[in-house]
Amino acid sequence: MAKPPAKRWGEAVKERRVEYGPIKRGGGFHSARLTSTEAKHFALASLLVLLVGLSLAGWRSDIRIMLGTAVIFLASFMLHEVAHRIAARRRGLWAEFRLEPYGALLTAISVVSPLKIIAPGAVFIIGSASLDVIGKVALSGPLTNLILIGVFCLARLLTPPNLYLLDLILGYGIYVNAIIAVFNLLPFSALDGRKVLIWSKRAWLLLFALSFAILLAAVGGVLP
Repeated sequence: MAKPPAKRWGEAVKERRVEYGPIKRGGGFHSARLTSTEAKHFALASLLVLLVGLSLAGWRSDIRIMLGTAVIFLASFMLHEVAHRIAARRRGLWAEFRLEPYGALLTAISVVSPLKIIAPGAVFIIGSASLDVIGKVALSGPLTNLILIGVFCLARLLTPPNLYLLDLILGYGIYVNAIIAVFNLLPFSALDGRKVLIWSKRAWLLLFALSFAILLAAVGGVLP
């Protein structure tokens, strides 16, 4: 999830631009390397997400299933956030991942709760950009999850029948990425869906419908 300051986002929509704040150019601004602060936030978020992934697999499950599903869950979430970061920085915007206390707390509770809420943090962006740029930056996260779904589907088709555990883990990866894509494409609040919808209703409808259809197919066991 790429998150702008709420007040400025609401005001800027009327002007067809999004004012995230002052942009700093030059120096190491566009460096792809993580700052020490960002690295700490990524590490803590990764730990929380990994624990939720382990809990989803079931603490009494086969250790291979637990580790496989947890790693896929972590990769799916973090690649979504990294996609936002890369897309924003390529367009001259400052972007760094930050933990959010309330979201991190809910994620921590999800480790032991049957209700799973995965929102330990988000990529915060600073700069000035058109709605076209902001829409594409927001779209990059869910699009990454859809690409991962394609990769997992292909891998599943190529998996020999006797590798049941691998097939199970890949199926879990499809399901998890579909959930992440659908949730983030909801057109509410600071979620990616709202920014994509404001930028392009057609793009939002296409991506949301595709993600939702994949989720229904995954739940119904229709996918190969």
